[in-house]
Amino acid sequence: MQFDEGKQLRADWPKGMICEHFEVTKEYYLGGDTGDKICTKCGKTFFNDKELDEARLEATKRKNTL
Repeated sequence: MQFDEGKQLRADWPKGMICEHFEVTKEYYLGGDTGDKICTKCGKTFFNDKELDEARLEATKRKNTL
């Protein structure tokens, strides 16, 4: 997914809505691989697998408290 597409997803994502980041793909900027991963649902960028795992865990915790 291109960086600008992710940026638009982030802008459109409803504030406070939970995303579990189950669908991620490589992020590209101007056609080049940034080395990051990006959620195809909400547009959040993850710099490494640990950050992605922590975000998924936090989203699951938040979802289970509702």
